[in-house]
Amino acid sequence: MELLSDPQAWIAFLTLTALELVLGIDNIIFISILVDKLPEARRELARRLGLALAMFMRIGLLFLLAWISGLIEPLFTVFRQEISGRFCGRAPGRSTSCSRARRERPRPPPAPPSTG
Repeated sequence: MELLSDPQAWIAFLTLTALELVLGIDNIIFISILVDKLPEARRELARRLGLALAMFMRIGLLFLLAWISGLIEPLFTVFRQEISGRFCGRAPGRSTSCSRARRERPRPPPAPPSTG
């Protein structure tokens, strides 16, 4: 019951709900574009199958994320730092974020030529 009164849990839930809505709409548009290339007789089956697979894959990925977040036991130690499954699961996202931040960092303007 503590979870229901925690504002951070509600914010996380609302954020996840918004992301799922956006991704769901994106799936519908993408699948509709692909299905329109099929013959008329196969379109309805392909649309239903595509949406069902997209839904089950998204649910599976959410369960996988929940499972990875629960891996808190240390797997090994590096330089006296314990490394858990949660850390290993989040490492690709962290490295992607760091890489993008480094690439997108603003560059200082070039120095004006000296008149000497």
